[in-house]
Amino acid sequence: MARKITIRARGRIERRVQVQIMRVQRTSRQPLVYPSKALTRSALVASDLIDEGFGPLERGGQEFDLFLSYASEDGGFAAELAYCLESLGARVWFDETAIAVGDSLRQSIDDGLRCSRFGVVVLSKSFFGKNWTNYELDGLVTREMQGKKVVLPVLHPDFTLEDFATHSPSLAGRKALLGAEHTIEELAEQLTELVLR
Repeated sequence: MARKITIRARGRIERRVQVQIMRVQRTSRQPLVYPSKALTRSALVASDLIDEGFGPLERGGQEFDLFLSYASEDGGFAAELAYCLESLGARVWFDETAIAVGDSLRQSIDDGLRCSRFGVVVLSKSFFGKNWTNYELDGLVTREMQGKKVVLPVLHPDFTLEDFATHSPSLAGRKALLGAEHTIEELAEQLTELVLR
């Protein structure tokens, strides 16, 4: 059990390091020349993450372009999508980098929902079976009641249009981006074209 937790933690940290590297490269156009301590330590502690610069990014009160909502089972797909979106210039609220150790999950998610112009929901069977993802979707749909388009559905490659119609008849009437028909890069390009125009 402890080994599984360590492996999961290492995977999450590797994704965080990749996001941080992409941010540094985007702002300075120079790659990091030193390895991450978090990836080379056998035992990880919270101070390692703080030293690496993880946690909420200071954006000076600016809003995010996109809030990324996904089930943990779809974390690999969501992480790649977040990286591509960030590399194209979108400001993405992504839980792996926005929620620090000790933060309130509910408050962090509420802050992300409130400060994001759009919400990308990565829909899958796992998505509809989770309490947190349904909480996030409810928050995004509530914002749409004000008359603005907020929810941008992306179907996980393993999730079909038929699955979509079965799991969420209320959302199935809108156009969704299909992960089975597009690469992650193409999905990111279509989303950034919409939100950054």
